[in-house]
Amino acid sequence: MVRFGMIISVTLKMNELLKLLSVSTLICMMTLSSFCQIHHVIGHKNDTLVGHVETANKKQLEFLTSDGRLLKIPYESISEVIKGNNHYPVRNGVLAKFPFIDSVKAGFAGVQQMPDWTTSELFDAATEYIGSNTRVFTRESDGSTVATTYSLTGVRQGPSHQVDGQYRNETPVKFSDKPASKIVVRVVNRYVGGGFGCVRLVWFEYDLILRFKDGRYKYELTNYQYDHYNLANYMKQQFWTMEDGGDCSSSGQIENLLQCPYCQNEFEQMFTFLKNDSRSLIESVIKGISSASKVDEDW
Repeated sequence: MVRFGMIISVTLKMNELLKLLSVSTLICMMTLSSFCQIHHVIGHKNDTLVGHVETANKKQLEFLTSDGRLLKIPYESISEVIKGNNHYPVRNGVLAKFPFIDSVKAGFAGVQQMPDWTTSELFDAATEYIGSNTRVFTRESDGSTVATTYSLTGVRQGPSHQVDGQYRNETPVKFSDKPASKIVVRVVNRYVGGGFGCVRLVWFEYDLILRFKDGRYKYELTNYQYDHYNLANYMKQQFWTMEDGGDCSSSGQIENLLQCPYCQNEFEQMFTFLKNDSRSLIESVIKGISSASKVDEDW
Protein backbone atom coordinates (compact mmCIF):
# COMPACT_ATOMS: atom_id res chain seq x y z
CA MET A 1 0.00 0.00 0.00
CA VAL A 2 1.42 3.36 -1.04
CA ARG A 3 0.75 6.34 1.16
CA PHE A 4 1.35 9.76 -0.34
CA GLY A 5 0.74 11.59 2.92
CA MET A 6 -0.70 14.63 1.19
CA ILE A 7 -3.91 15.96 -0.27
CA ILE A 8 -4.22 15.80 -4.03
CA SER A 9 -6.88 16.82 -6.49
CA VAL A 10 -8.26 14.76 -9.32
CA THR A 11 -9.95 16.42 -12.27
CA LEU A 12 -12.66 14.12 -13.54
CA LYS A 13 -14.08 13.87 -17.01
CA MET A 14 -17.61 15.22 -17.06
CA ASN A 15 -19.40 11.90 -17.62
CA GLU A 16 -17.58 10.35 -14.66
CA LEU A 17 -18.31 13.39 -12.52
CA LEU A 18 -22.03 12.95 -13.09
CA LYS A 19 -21.78 9.33 -11.93
CA LEU A 20 -19.99 10.25 -8.70
CA LEU A 21 -21.49 13.64 -7.96
CA SER A 22 -24.51 12.61 -5.94
CA VAL A 23 -22.66 10.13 -3.72
CA SER A 24 -19.53 12.21 -3.19
CA THR A 25 -21.47 15.43 -2.60
CA LEU A 26 -23.57 13.72 0.04
CA ILE A 27 -20.47 12.36 1.78
CA CYS A 28 -18.76 15.74 1.77
CA MET A 29 -21.82 17.61 2.97
CA MET A 30 -22.23 15.19 5.86
CA THR A 31 -18.56 15.22 6.93
CA LEU A 32 -17.69 18.87 6.17
CA SER A 33 -14.10 17.67 5.95
CA SER A 34 -11.24 19.30 4.03
CA PHE A 35 -10.25 15.79 2.95
CA CYS A 36 -13.38 15.49 0.84
CA GLN A 37 -14.94 18.35 -1.03
CA ILE A 38 -16.34 19.18 -4.45
CA HIS A 39 -15.43 22.46 -6.11
CA HIS A 40 -15.26 23.89 -9.63
CA VAL A 41 -11.89 24.45 -11.24
CA ILE A 42 -11.79 25.32 -14.95
CA GLY A 43 -14.67 27.44 -16.14
CA HIS A 44 -17.14 25.16 -14.33
CA LYS A 45 -16.53 22.51 -17.02
CA ASN A 46 -14.56 20.19 -14.75
CA ASP A 47 -14.94 19.46 -11.08
CA THR A 48 -12.33 18.29 -8.62
CA LEU A 49 -12.74 15.55 -6.07
CA VAL A 50 -10.27 15.87 -3.20
CA GLY A 51 -9.33 12.99 -0.93
CA HIS A 52 -6.51 11.29 0.95
CA VAL A 53 -4.69 8.83 -1.31
CA GLU A 54 -4.36 5.33 0.11
CA THR A 55 -3.37 3.34 -2.96
CA ALA A 56 -2.47 4.18 -6.53
CA ASN A 57 -1.59 2.20 -9.66
CA LYS A 58 -2.09 2.43 -13.41
CA LYS A 59 -5.67 1.22 -13.15
CA GLN A 60 -7.27 3.36 -10.47
CA LEU A 61 -6.93 5.75 -7.56
CA GLU A 62 -8.61 4.94 -4.27
CA PHE A 63 -9.66 7.77 -1.99
CA LEU A 64 -10.36 7.24 1.70
CA THR A 65 -12.97 9.69 2.92
CA SER A 66 -13.09 10.91 6.49
CA ASP A 67 -15.98 8.52 7.27
CA GLY A 68 -13.95 5.51 6.10
CA ARG A 69 -15.50 5.06 2.66
CA LEU A 70 -13.33 4.13 -0.31
CA LEU A 71 -13.97 5.87 -3.61
CA LYS A 72 -12.38 3.97 -6.48
CA ILE A 73 -11.79 6.02 -9.64
CA PRO A 74 -10.28 4.41 -12.77
CA TYR A 75 -7.49 6.34 -14.45
CA GLU A 76 -9.46 6.30 -17.69
CA SER A 77 -11.97 8.57 -15.94
CA ILE A 78 -9.38 11.11 -14.79
CA SER A 79 -7.87 13.89 -16.88
CA GLU A 80 -5.28 15.08 -14.35
CA VAL A 81 -4.02 14.69 -10.80
CA ILE A 82 -2.86 17.76 -8.86
CA LYS A 83 -0.33 17.47 -6.03
CA GLY A 84 0.39 20.83 -4.46
CA ASN A 85 1.28 23.22 -7.30
CA ASN A 86 2.11 20.40 -9.72
CA HIS A 87 -0.27 18.97 -12.30
CA TYR A 88 0.14 15.40 -13.56
CA PRO A 89 -2.01 14.74 -16.64
CA VAL A 90 -3.48 11.28 -17.20
CA ARG A 91 -3.22 10.21 -20.83
CA ASN A 92 -4.38 6.88 -22.16
CA GLY A 93 -4.98 5.75 -18.61
CA VAL A 94 -1.40 6.43 -17.49
CA LEU A 95 -0.34 9.06 -14.96
CA ALA A 96 2.42 11.36 -16.24
CA LYS A 97 5.89 10.79 -14.77
CA PHE A 98 6.72 14.50 -14.78
CA PRO A 99 4.82 17.50 -13.35
CA PHE A 100 2.99 20.02 -15.50
CA ILE A 101 2.42 23.72 -14.93
CA ASP A 102 -1.11 23.21 -16.20
CA SER A 103 -2.93 20.52 -18.12
CA VAL A 104 -0.86 21.19 -21.27
CA LYS A 105 2.68 22.37 -20.43
CA ALA A 106 5.29 20.33 -18.53
CA GLY A 107 7.36 22.10 -15.90
CA PHE A 108 7.40 23.82 -12.54
CA ALA A 109 6.00 27.16 -11.41
CA GLY A 110 5.75 29.10 -8.19
CA VAL A 111 5.75 32.52 -6.58
CA GLN A 112 8.45 33.51 -4.10
CA GLN A 113 7.61 36.23 -1.61
CA MET A 114 10.28 38.88 -0.96
CA PRO A 115 8.77 41.51 1.33
CA ASP A 116 10.28 45.00 1.25
CA TRP A 117 11.98 44.38 -2.11
CA THR A 118 10.99 46.48 -5.09
CA THR A 119 10.60 45.13 -8.61
CA SER A 120 13.84 46.84 -9.62
CA GLU A 121 15.77 45.42 -6.65
CA LEU A 122 14.56 41.90 -7.34
CA PHE A 123 15.49 42.18 -11.01
CA ASP A 124 18.98 43.38 -10.09
CA ALA A 125 19.42 40.62 -7.50
CA ALA A 126 18.44 37.94 -10.01
CA THR A 127 20.71 39.45 -12.67
CA GLU A 128 23.63 39.47 -10.23
CA TYR A 129 23.06 35.86 -9.19
CA ILE A 130 22.71 34.55 -12.75
CA GLY A 131 25.75 36.45 -13.99
CA SER A 132 27.90 35.14 -11.13
CA ASN A 133 26.69 31.54 -11.38
CA THR A 134 26.43 30.71 -15.08
CA ARG A 135 27.64 27.15 -14.52
CA VAL A 136 24.55 26.42 -12.44
CA PHE A 137 22.55 26.35 -15.68
CA THR A 138 24.59 23.53 -17.23
CA ARG A 139 23.55 20.31 -15.53
CA GLU A 140 24.36 16.61 -15.90
CA SER A 141 23.85 13.18 -14.39
CA ASP A 142 26.87 11.30 -13.02
CA GLY A 143 27.27 8.96 -16.01
CA SER A 144 28.49 6.04 -13.88
CA THR A 145 26.38 3.49 -15.74
CA VAL A 146 27.71 4.27 -19.18
CA ALA A 147 31.31 4.60 -17.92
CA THR A 148 31.17 1.07 -16.54
CA THR A 149 29.48 -0.30 -19.65
CA TYR A 150 31.93 1.17 -22.12
CA SER A 151 34.99 0.23 -20.09
CA LEU A 152 33.84 -3.38 -20.46
CA THR A 153 33.08 -3.18 -24.18
CA GLY A 154 36.24 -1.33 -25.08
CA VAL A 155 34.41 1.58 -26.72
CA ARG A 156 36.12 4.91 -26.19
CA GLN A 157 34.76 6.71 -23.14
CA GLY A 158 34.11 10.42 -22.93
CA PRO A 159 31.70 12.85 -24.60
CA SER A 160 31.67 13.69 -28.27
CA HIS A 161 32.91 17.26 -28.58
CA GLN A 162 30.98 17.74 -31.78
CA VAL A 163 27.67 16.83 -30.16
CA ASP A 164 28.28 18.28 -26.73
CA GLY A 165 29.52 21.51 -28.29
CA GLN A 166 25.99 22.18 -29.54
CA TYR A 167 24.86 22.55 -25.95
CA ARG A 168 27.53 24.91 -24.66
CA ASN A 169 25.87 27.37 -22.34
CA GLU A 170 28.49 29.92 -21.32
CA THR A 171 26.04 32.82 -21.67
CA PRO A 172 22.73 31.35 -20.51
CA VAL A 173 20.67 34.56 -20.46
CA LYS A 174 18.38 34.48 -23.51
CA PHE A 175 16.30 37.54 -22.65
CA SER A 176 16.64 40.30 -20.07
CA ASP A 177 14.39 43.35 -20.03
CA LYS A 178 14.24 45.46 -16.89
CA PRO A 179 11.29 47.64 -18.01
CA ALA A 180 9.36 44.42 -18.72
CA SER A 181 10.60 42.93 -15.39
CA LYS A 182 11.42 39.65 -17.08
CA ILE A 183 14.46 37.38 -17.48
CA VAL A 184 14.66 34.15 -19.49
CA VAL A 185 17.59 31.80 -18.88
CA ARG A 186 18.59 28.79 -20.98
CA VAL A 187 19.21 25.57 -19.04
CA VAL A 188 20.91 22.50 -20.54
CA ASN A 189 21.07 19.10 -18.90
CA ARG A 190 23.08 16.04 -20.02
CA TYR A 191 21.58 12.70 -18.95
CA VAL A 192 23.45 9.43 -19.51
CA GLY A 193 21.49 6.20 -19.46
CA GLY A 194 23.12 2.92 -20.49
CA GLY A 195 25.10 1.52 -23.38
CA PHE A 196 22.67 -1.30 -24.18
CA GLY A 197 19.37 0.01 -22.91
CA CYS A 198 16.61 2.04 -24.46
CA VAL A 199 17.81 5.37 -23.06
CA ARG A 200 21.38 6.24 -24.10
CA LEU A 201 22.43 9.91 -24.05
CA VAL A 202 19.80 12.62 -23.72
CA TRP A 203 20.43 16.35 -23.88
CA PHE A 204 17.61 18.41 -22.40
CA GLU A 205 17.11 22.13 -23.00
CA TYR A 206 14.57 24.23 -21.14
CA ASP A 207 13.90 27.75 -19.90
CA LEU A 208 13.94 29.37 -16.50
CA ILE A 209 11.53 32.30 -16.73
CA LEU A 210 11.55 34.95 -13.99
CA ARG A 211 8.96 37.73 -13.69
CA PHE A 212 9.19 40.37 -10.99
CA LYS A 213 6.76 42.53 -9.04
CA ASP A 214 7.11 44.51 -5.84
CA GLY A 215 7.57 42.08 -2.97
CA ARG A 216 7.58 38.88 -5.02
CA TYR A 217 8.68 37.13 -8.19
CA LYS A 218 7.34 34.24 -10.22
CA TYR A 219 9.53 31.46 -11.56
CA GLU A 220 8.80 28.90 -14.23
CA LEU A 221 10.87 26.00 -15.53
CA THR A 222 9.26 25.04 -18.82
CA ASN A 223 9.69 24.55 -22.58
CA TYR A 224 11.50 21.24 -22.07
CA GLN A 225 13.05 19.94 -25.30
CA TYR A 226 15.22 16.86 -25.75
CA ASP A 227 17.65 15.19 -28.18
CA HIS A 228 18.53 11.49 -27.85
CA TYR A 229 21.86 10.08 -29.11
CA ASN A 230 23.39 6.64 -29.53
CA LEU A 231 26.53 6.59 -27.40
CA ALA A 232 28.38 4.32 -29.83
CA ASN A 233 28.31 6.75 -32.76
CA TYR A 234 26.73 9.93 -31.35
CA MET A 235 24.04 9.91 -34.00
CA LYS A 236 20.50 10.85 -33.08
CA GLN A 237 18.42 7.77 -32.31
CA GLN A 238 14.75 7.21 -31.60
CA PHE A 239 13.62 5.41 -28.47
CA TRP A 240 12.98 1.71 -29.17
CA THR A 241 10.92 2.06 -32.37
CA MET A 242 12.29 1.34 -35.85
CA GLU A 243 11.14 4.64 -37.36
CA ASP A 244 12.14 8.03 -36.00
CA GLY A 245 8.86 9.77 -35.36
CA GLY A 246 5.88 10.04 -33.07
CA ASP A 247 6.05 10.16 -29.29
CA CYS A 248 9.29 8.12 -29.14
CA SER A 249 11.26 10.18 -31.68
CA SER A 250 14.90 11.16 -31.26
CA SER A 251 14.04 14.84 -30.71
CA GLY A 252 11.02 16.75 -29.57
CA GLN A 253 9.05 18.09 -26.65
CA ILE A 254 9.00 16.32 -23.33
CA GLU A 255 5.19 16.39 -23.34
CA ASN A 256 5.23 13.98 -26.29
CA LEU A 257 8.01 11.80 -24.90
CA LEU A 258 5.98 11.27 -21.73
CA GLN A 259 3.46 9.41 -23.89
CA CYS A 260 6.00 6.97 -25.36
CA PRO A 261 4.76 3.51 -24.28
CA TYR A 262 8.18 1.82 -24.26
CA CYS A 263 11.19 1.82 -21.91
CA GLN A 264 9.04 2.50 -18.86
CA ASN A 265 11.61 1.55 -16.22
CA GLU A 266 14.36 3.59 -17.85
CA PHE A 267 12.04 6.53 -18.43
CA GLU A 268 11.05 6.35 -14.77
CA GLN A 269 14.70 6.76 -13.77
CA MET A 270 15.33 9.52 -16.30
CA PHE A 271 12.28 11.58 -15.44
CA THR A 272 12.91 11.12 -11.72
CA PHE A 273 16.41 12.51 -12.20
CA LEU A 274 15.13 15.42 -14.30
CA LYS A 275 12.35 16.17 -11.82
CA ASN A 276 14.66 16.15 -8.80
CA ASP A 277 17.37 18.12 -10.58
CA SER A 278 14.85 20.74 -11.72
CA ARG A 279 13.69 21.19 -8.15
CA SER A 280 17.31 21.49 -7.04
CA LEU A 281 17.91 24.23 -9.60
CA ILE A 282 14.85 26.15 -8.42
CA GLU A 283 16.08 25.90 -4.83
CA SER A 284 19.50 27.22 -5.86
CA VAL A 285 17.98 30.18 -7.70
CA ILE A 286 15.67 31.05 -4.81
CA LYS A 287 18.53 30.85 -2.33
CA GLY A 288 20.79 32.90 -4.60
CA ILE A 289 18.29 35.71 -5.10
CA SER A 290 17.34 35.74 -1.42
CA SER A 291 20.98 36.02 -0.32
CA ALA A 292 21.75 38.92 -2.66
CA SER A 293 22.26 42.27 -1.01
CA LYS A 294 20.38 45.34 -2.08
CA VAL A 295 22.38 47.83 -4.10
CA ASP A 296 22.80 51.09 -2.22
CA GLU A 297 22.44 53.87 -4.73
CA ASP A 298 22.93 56.61 -2.10
CA TRP A 299 26.71 56.47 -1.80
